[in-house]
Amino acid sequence: MSETKEAFAEFRLSFDGGDKWGSTMGWWFAVADALTEKEPGMVPDSWEFRQSPFGPDTEQYEYEIAAQWSPETLRRMGNALSRYARCLKAAGLDY
Repeated sequence: MSETKEAFAEFRLSFDGGDKWGSTMGWWFAVADALTEKEPGMVPDSWEFRQSPFGPDTEQYEYEIAAQWSPETLRRMGNALSRYARCLKAAGLDY
């Protein structure tokens, strides 16, 4: 299985269907943090992400997993999460 497929499988495995927005944001922030750590300045502006001045939450489950992925997998995952977040927002499932 490719790393990207493993990443999406991990998201599905830990996804909280009761809080779609919260789960999506948790993964998206972790992915953006991990990409920022690996390749500073490479998070797309469209993600509207700015890392905390304190750095990533390295104890967050999602970050621990995402930090192991390649920058390419992080970009693919982040782009997919960005699209999904827009869908959730359009459906009124954000908060």
